[in-house]
Amino acid sequence: MVSISGINTNNTILTPQKQVKKADNNVVQNQTPQGNQVYPSADLMKAMAGITPKTRTPEQEKAEEINKYLHSLPITGQVISAYEQDEEGKLAVQGLVNAMSRNDVETSNVEMLIDLVENKKVNYSALLYLCNQGIMSDEFESDLDKLYDAHINNKDVKEAFVPTLKTTDEAIASQQIGDVFQIDGEDNIYIKTADNETKQLKMSRDMYLKLFPPLERFALYQGDAGNCYMLSTLDAINSNPKTRERLLSCFEEDGENLKITLPSSDYTFTMDKHKMPAEIKANREQYSMGAVGFKLLEHVYGKTVQKELLEEAHTILQDNAQNGKGILNKIRFKKQLQNFEKALAENPDKIIFERNISDQSVSWDESTGVEFRVLDENSPFKSAADYYRGRGGHEEWVMDKFGFTEHEKVFDIDTKNSEKLKEMLFNSDGGYIFTAGSAKEDEKLSGTEGLINQDYGVYSRHSFSVKPKTDKNGNLVLHVSNPWNTTQSAVMSFEKFTELYSFVIAAKV
Repeated sequence: MVSISGINTNNTILTPQKQVKKADNNVVQNQTPQGNQVYPSADLMKAMAGITPKTRTPEQEKAEEINKYLHSLPITGQVISAYEQDEEGKLAVQGLVNAMSRNDVETSNVEMLIDLVENKKVNYSALLYLCNQGIMSDEFESDLDKLYDAHINNKDVKEAFVPTLKTTDEAIASQQIGDVFQIDGEDNIYIKTADNETKQLKMSRDMYLKLFPPLERFALYQGDAGNCYMLSTLDAINSNPKTRERLLSCFEEDGENLKITLPSSDYTFTMDKHKMPAEIKANREQYSMGAVGFKLLEHVYGKTVQKELLEEAHTILQDNAQNGKGILNKIRFKKQLQNFEKALAENPDKIIFERNISDQSVSWDESTGVEFRVLDENSPFKSAADYYRGRGGHEEWVMDKFGFTEHEKVFDIDTKNSEKLKEMLFNSDGGYIFTAGSAKEDEKLSGTEGLINQDYGVYSRHSFSVKPKTDKNGNLVLHVSNPWNTTQSAVMSFEKFTELYSFVIAAKV
C-alpha cells in the first residue's frame, strides 16, 4: 500500500486532469495518400468480424463521473490518486465510488464525510476501505449527525458532546450508558457506566475533547505497524458503551501533566499534557491516524510490555544465577546475567526478548536461558516498546492489559461451535467484547495479509472488531470493522460471518 502520510492537505485547488475527447469512429474516414479511396469505419469492420462493440451501462457512466468528481477535490483527489498506485489501493477507492453511487443514506453519509475531510474536520483515511456490503458505523454516524446539528443550529460543540448537568441523578435520567458529561461547578467529567451508575473520570472536559474529539473518537486508522490485533480490540472496547470507561479511566490529568496507566498494570507513563511525546512525533507512521488518545494508548501499551518483560527477564536470570541446578548452570546464567545488565546499561530502550505466544511472557528454558538481542539499526522499530506493540500479537494480550481477564478463543465457528458462539454474540446484552480473524489463505499469499472477500472487505491473517446488532427489520446481524478504517462496518448475517471468519475471541465484561 502506498503511504499517504506525507500528502500535502492544504487547501490549494488542484486542476482536474484535462479530458481528451476521442474521435468518433463511426464518422472518421481514412483516405489513401491519393485522397480518393474511402475505408470502412472501425465499428463496421468489427461487425464484419463478428465482434460486438462494448457499450457502457448507466451505472458505469455514473461511477466514472463520480470518480472524476472525487479526483477534482483538493484533499480527496490527492488521497485517492496516491492509493491508486497499487491494486489494494484501487480496491479501496472503488469502495468509495460504490458508496457514492448507491443514492441512499450511505451516499448522504459519505458526502457529509467528504465535506468534513475537505474542511479538515476529520482524518482523510475515513474515506477509504469502504466495502460493498458496509455502512457507516452506528457510533461514527451518531457523532456525524450530532456535529452537523451543532453547526447548523449554531450550538456549542463542547456542550453537544459533553453537556453540563446539575446533578448525577439528572445525568442518569437523561444520558445513555457510555455518554460523557460534566456536573456544574466540578472540574472533572463523568461517564454513565450502567443504568443507575456513573463514574467520575480524572480529566477535564477540554482534555477529554483533546484526546477523543467528536468523530475521531470512533475512527481508528492503522498505521504502518503490525498492530491490528491491538486496534481491533480497542475498537471493540470503545464501541461497547458498557466498556468504554475502561479506556477513559486510563488517563489522569495532574496539573500540567497527563498520566496514563493501563487497568491491569502498575506502570504509569507521564507526559506534558500540552505536547505529544517525542517518540510518537518522530515515528508517527508507526501509530494509528485519528484521535490522540488512541495513539497514546498504543504507546503506553508498548512501554508497559517493555517494562514488564525487562523486569521478568532480570528476575529469571538473577534467580538462576543464584539457585540454578549445578555449579555449571549457575556459572552460565551468571555470565548471561552480566551480559544482560551490560546491554541494558548501554541500550535500555532497545533490548528485546522472544515471547511465549500463550501469555506474552519471557521465553526461557534450562538449556538456553533467556534469549535477548538489541534492535538492529535498520529495524523499522526504533525502540523495544515499538517492537512489542508493532510486530504483531494476540488480542488476548491486549484484553488482559485492559482488565478483561476472562476470555476465550473460539475456533471451528462454522461447525461444532456455531450454536455456542451464536448464543454469546446475540444473547449477552453487551456482556462481551468480540474480535475475529481469518486463517484462511490463498496459497499465493505467502503468509501475509491477503484479500479473501472483496465485497465484505475480509483479509486473512488480520484482526477485526465484531459488534452484534439488530437491524431495522429486527434481524440479528454482525457489524464487523477493519482497523484500517473503523468508521465503516461490514454488515453480515451470522451464517455469512462463519463462512468468512475462522475464529472469534470473546472477552467477558
